Amino acid sequence: MGFDWAERVTVGATNNLEEIPVHVRAVSGQTRAVAWIRRRQLSVRQRLLEAGRFFVIGILVGGGFLFVPLVHIFAFIFALVMIGLGIARLRARAVLDSAGGVCPRCQQAGDFFVGLGRRRFRWPVEATCGHCGVELSLYQ
Repeated sequence: MGFDWAERVTVGATNNLEEIPVHVRAVSGQTRAVAWIRRRQLSVRQRLLEAGRFFVIGILVGGGFLFVPLVHIFAFIFALVMIGLGIARLRARAVLDSAGGVCPRCQQAGDFFVGLGRRRFRWPVEATCGHCGVELSLYQ
């Protein structure tokens, strides 16, 4: 049971979801070749909508608390952080959707925890085993 490492499977044509076979390395140095990553390509429209949400929330909340004494300092910082997050979302062309495979440490098959979602896709991908909690590095 192995992967063709040159193969990339398109899971959903409408979602721009791509499944990529990868190698897994645990923190202890153990490796395994049975894993996958799902990467989602975002259109310009999707990126603009996500970035726009952050801009609007930052400006509304930051602007709403601008005239409250002492709170306006934190509201201004909140607005700047949300605008920065919006810019980061605008730049992210591909995001990590999910990952899974066989953990090299506990030998259990399942999903890996790769974050709370919409993380920018970069190699190597850092993940955590859902069974034993060991840190994993996913790479091609």
